[in-house]
Amino acid sequence: MNMELKSKDTFYISGYSVKTDEASQEKDVASLREKYEDQLRSIAQLASKASLSKTSLSQAPLYLVGWATEDDNYIWVLGAETQNQAPIAEDATVAEIPASLFAIGAVPKETPFMVAWGEFMGAGIPALGATIDIEHGVFVAPLNEEGVYEVWTPVITSST
Repeated sequence: MNMELKSKDTFYISGYSVKTDEASQEKDVASLREKYEDQLRSIAQLASKASLSKTSLSQAPLYLVGWATEDDNYIWVLGAETQNQAPIAEDATVAEIPASLFAIGAVPKETPFMVAWGEFMGAGIPALGATIDIEHGVFVAPLNEEGVYEVWTPVITSST
């Protein structure tokens, strides 16, 4: 896995969400992708409302954003990056990703997400001289049509 550190200003992911437990995550996240693809045409018609950072929603990378909840569940949002907090569809969820320094790991498409996440968290982040920024507690995975993806999480280094 190739790793890097990158600063990014606050951005928003607008799309569909699910609250799930650890045992059901894989199935529930797969259902998000199906729902997103089913709604792609109608979402694209509303894209200008949300001031998408890409000119075409269908060309914009999908982000899978997740965080743990206080009741030991997880919330996942699958959507596109937007410039503001306007939802891209009436029933969409908007996740705000605060400005941060992110550790980013480029993952080969054949690597399962949970395997990549374990490698990223276990060896990748420490190799960058960073620790996870628990305060933000968000992880992001931009996806593309070929299934190539990156894993991101806010981090702190000794220089931040």
